[in-house]
Amino acid sequence: MDNIKAKMLVVDDEETFRMLLKDILAEEGFPVETAVDGDEAIRKVKEKLFDIMLLDLRMPGKDGIEVLKFCKEQAVNVDIIVLTGVDDIRIAVDCMKLGASEFMVKPVDAESLLFKIHSIMRAREAEERLRNLETQYTTTLLLDLRTPLNGMRTSVGYFMKGWAGPVTPEQEQLLHYLNDSSEHMQSILDDMIDVTKLEAGKISLAKNSVDLQNLIGSVCRRFEVQARSVGIVLQWQEADHFPAVSVDAERIEQVLENLLNNALRFTSKGGTISVISNAKPSAVQISVVDTGSGISDENMPHLFDKYKHVVGKKSKERATGLGLAICKKIVEAHNGKIWAESKPGSGAKFHFTLPV
Repeated sequence: MDNIKAKMLVVDDEETFRMLLKDILAEEGFPVETAVDGDEAIRKVKEKLFDIMLLDLRMPGKDGIEVLKFCKEQAVNVDIIVLTGVDDIRIAVDCMKLGASEFMVKPVDAESLLFKIHSIMRAREAEERLRNLETQYTTTLLLDLRTPLNGMRTSVGYFMKGWAGPVTPEQEQLLHYLNDSSEHMQSILDDMIDVTKLEAGKISLAKNSVDLQNLIGSVCRRFEVQARSVGIVLQWQEADHFPAVSVDAERIEQVLENLLNNALRFTSKGGTISVISNAKPSAVQISVVDTGSGISDENMPHLFDKYKHVVGKKSKERATGLGLAICKKIVEAHNGKIWAESKPGSGAKFHFTLPV
């Protein structure tokens, strides 16, 4: 990562100090945005990706601690340097526990600040190199797994068609089970390959101007029959004056499908799933809201982690987390943001934004 690519967010209610930090960073070539308080900071990290945040602790409204907690709960991938005028080691320890990368006491020395920023950038570069090595190995392994799996599926199909001789009803039942299981394995394998490639930036986006309202309606109509068959109402709400957006339609469709599959898994008979679209000044927001069992406080910080197991109260199914991990990677590849809101027993809301 070089200076041009490292995006900064300065959060401080003191205008003079905030502008001073912005000038120092801009002189170093960093793209810089500012926020006057915690509420604005949270709003900005929901809408955009930042690499490093300079965060004041004491602000009116939501303070720095609340911003730290939000970033931790939503697994926001930003390194945070906490700035405070209070030289208190207990606050420093609390901030580090919440995920802060560094802690500095005001007044901040520009040279020391830039040294810490470049140290964080070097660490991010090292992590990226390790991820690339892991990706190369993982992708090769996953692709190699396709060969024996395809062979097994072909063999099962051969037997199901009776080409190896008559099949008894008991054998046919077993073969159907093997066929379903192999299809499920293929689906998981494809998801794993998708996640790996998305993480490595190996999948290029075929962006075009897309009418998202039509795309959303098309996806929802496909899922409506499935929802009705299990006693769930699926409804979608269109926004007025919704702008066309430059996106990879197939990938955004994949995000919606994963979110709707997730909602169906955790919503009981008699429940409702709503898909809502809203136009914002610089982005569009799509929300998938369900009346299901909700998400536990324990699971909330890990929703978008790979391979995280979450048990649904309705069906006791285990979700690998790959679907949500794929959603996160696709949305972020479009320079958007995705996050969730939920409380146990009160359903779940999944939101994602795409820049206009």
